[in-house]
Amino acid sequence: MRRLSFYVAGDSPLHRLHPSTKLVLYGVLFILANVVPWPLRWLMLMTTFFGLWMCGVSPARYKFVLLISGIATLTVPLLNGLWPVAGDPLVLPIWHDFGFHRDGLQSGLAFSGLYSAMAILTIAVLATTRTWELAEAPTMLGAHHAVGFALAYGFRYMPEVANRYVDLMDVWRTRGVNFRQGWPWERFWLQCRLLAALLILEFSQVRTRSNAIEARGFSLHRRATYFILPGVPPGEKILLGFAVAVTAVAVVVRLAILIGSWEGGPWAS
Repeated sequence: MRRLSFYVAGDSPLHRLHPSTKLVLYGVLFILANVVPWPLRWLMLMTTFFGLWMCGVSPARYKFVLLISGIATLTVPLLNGLWPVAGDPLVLPIWHDFGFHRDGLQSGLAFSGLYSAMAILTIAVLATTRTWELAEAPTMLGAHHAVGFALAYGFRYMPEVANRYVDLMDVWRTRGVNFRQGWPWERFWLQCRLLAALLILEFSQVRTRSNAIEARGFSLHRRATYFILPGVPPGEKILLGFAVAVTAVAVVVRLAILIGSWEGGPWAS
């Protein structure tokens, strides 16, 4: 069966980084991408892109994701820049008064930079970390072992559930159901009925899978659970502490800037 995985084998420093460290750094960079000025988001994107390439993960390995995210990256600045709000100055005329406007273009670049940076960071984690390592990473950080199991269960069975969804759709088509006819709310209701049938099918297998999981020693109660991953190395703990501290400072500075620029605040004269 085909598994859900973007992993690319390698022995680069990014591959050798502890999965729990990658998970924390991913969360830290997510926060930083939301608080730093928008040009730094594009710097984050390019740094991660070339860093992945240097670590042996060629862009050809995730070209489909690049295609999908690239469409959004180009579309948002175009739409925001060409159709602005009233009073937005024109900075790049194309034909008479039609062209790119400053605030609309800047807001579009800010959003697409955030979207693209998070996409490439997600690829960086998935392409350099095995799925079972991602499943154990939250437990190494102190989370309940059920969290890691839920991740592992999702990675294992999402492709299987998707295949069943397609099979059910084909069966309904052979019985004369057309998913492209009718009003939008009618097609939405049809999809809801299909998902309900899929949910019932999955519930019918819950007991079998639950017994298999219990037979392998897993339980929500406190029992001995075997892990393959070692603990986070001391050097990486220092790195995580530094990254969290820098992020906290960036958040405080961003909040101070926002509060200082708030017109009508109690400090405004």
